[in-house]
Amino acid sequence: MILGAYSHHKEGEPIRSLIGAGNGYAKVRSWWDASELVSLDANYFQNKLGGLGQYYLTAMQAMGIIGINERPSWVFPLTHRGENLANAYGDSIAKSSYAKKLEEDGQLDELSHKDATSYGKVGCICQEALAQGRDLPLLRDAFFRFDQTKEDNPHVRRRLALAVTLDLVRGAKGKFERYMVRPALYLGEFAAKSTYQPSPKLEDWVFRWKMVAVRHHYTFGLQALWGSFILQLRAQTNGIALSDFMSWIKKTLGTNKFDASLGNYLDNCCESVGLSGSWQKSHVDFAKACLQSSELDEYSLFLQANQNPTDSDLLLRVGVQTLAHHYLRFLNLHQNPRPEWREMAKRERLPISSFYKFMEDNLAANASLGQSLELLYKEFLLGQHEFIALGKLRFQNYDTFKFYYRDGKFYWPFTRPDYWQEPIRLAGNRLSNALSIVSDLGLVTEKESRFSLTEDGKNFLARSIEMRNHGN
Repeated sequence: MILGAYSHHKEGEPIRSLIGAGNGYAKVRSWWDASELVSLDANYFQNKLGGLGQYYLTAMQAMGIIGINERPSWVFPLTHRGENLANAYGDSIAKSSYAKKLEEDGQLDELSHKDATSYGKVGCICQEALAQGRDLPLLRDAFFRFDQTKEDNPHVRRRLALAVTLDLVRGAKGKFERYMVRPALYLGEFAAKSTYQPSPKLEDWVFRWKMVAVRHHYTFGLQALWGSFILQLRAQTNGIALSDFMSWIKKTLGTNKFDASLGNYLDNCCESVGLSGSWQKSHVDFAKACLQSSELDEYSLFLQANQNPTDSDLLLRVGVQTLAHHYLRFLNLHQNPRPEWREMAKRERLPISSFYKFMEDNLAANASLGQSLELLYKEFLLGQHEFIALGKLRFQNYDTFKFYYRDGKFYWPFTRPDYWQEPIRLAGNRLSNALSIVSDLGLVTEKESRFSLTEDGKNFLARSIEMRNHGN
C-alpha cells in the first residue's frame, strides 16, 4: 500500500500523512533507481502491525470499521460496514496488475515498479485515486455517519469537527489556505481584515475548537520563554544561576520595563493596540483591537518566533507578550466562563486557570514584571520540567532532562552546545488533519494552495447543519 501510494506520487508532490510509512518516500526513489524488484519480505516496521498497529486500529474501531475482539489476537474482526469497505476497495484495485498477480499466487515476495505504479494509480488514498474508486461513497459514510444523531456520540462529534473544517473553507470564499486554520479559530479572522463568520448552527462547535487554539497559544507562550532559557543555558559552559539569568532578562527587556509593575506592563500592552485607560477597563476591548493588522496579536508573535528560533532575546520578548496578551484577550471569558472554557482551562498539566490565578495574585501584590517573571520561571517552567522529566525517568526509563542543577546553578547536560534545541512551534491542531481528510474525500479541492468547497462539499456541510436542526 505504502509503496504503491508513493510510486503514484513519485514524480510530483509527495503524498503526506501515511502513518507507518517512515522514510518510505526516499526508499521508493532509491530502491527503484537501483533495482526493478523490491522485496516484500523485509522487516519494514518496528511495530509488526505497521500503520495498523501504530495508529489505525483504534481509529478504525472507533469508526465502527473493525470490531472489538474480546480475546487479544492477531485476528481482527470486520464489522458489516468494514466488510463492505473492504469489498469495495477490492473492486477498486481489481484491474491492477498487482491485484491480478496476488490473486493468482496468493502471496507475493517481490514487487516491481510497474506493479506498484499500477496499484498506486487505483489504490492510493489521494483524491485522484479515491475519486475513481468504488469505495468513496462508503468512506464518506464511514466518516460522516449521518445515521447517528445524539451529540454525545463519537460519530456525531467527528462529523461536527469535519463540518467545522468545511465551514472554515466556506467562510474564506475560495481563498482558504492550510495555515489559516489557526488564526481563524483563535482570532476569528483568516488574515488581516478578513473575518471568519461561522455558520450559526456551528458557532458552539467552532467555539470548542477555538478553545483548543487558546490552549495552544498559551502553551506556546511558555515554550518561547523556555526556549529562551535553553539558548542561554547552552551558551554558558560554567553554568548559570537563576539570578544571572534574571539579570540577562532585565538587560534584554530594559530596566524600566523590568522594574515597573506588572499592571503597568498590561497598561502598555493595551496602549500599544490603541486602547486608552487602564488595562482593568480596556481589556474587554482587547480581543477586537489586537488583530493581525496590528502585527502584535499572538499568532503574528508566533510567526516572528518561528522565523527566529535561535534568537533568545526575541523569544523572551515574544513569550512575555504572548502570555500578557492571552490574559488580556480572555480575562473577560475567564471571569464569565462558558462550560467549554472551564473544561479546557482545567486541563491537568499547566492548566490555564492556574496561570490566570498566578496573574491575579501578582497583580494584587503589585509585583513588578521582573518579580512575576522570576516566579513564572520557577513554577511554570523550571519546576515543571524537573517534575515531568523525573516522572518519565522513573516510570518510563526515559531521560528527557535538559539541565542539571548543582550548588545553585543550572548546567547544560550535553557535550555539544548545539546537541538539542527547543523546537519553536504550535501544538498540532487536528483540524489540519481533518482538512486532508475532506480533501481526499473530494469535498474540497485545492488549486495553487487555496482550498474551496466542491458541490459535494457544500452538500455535506448543509446536511451536517441540517442534522443539527432536526436530528434526522
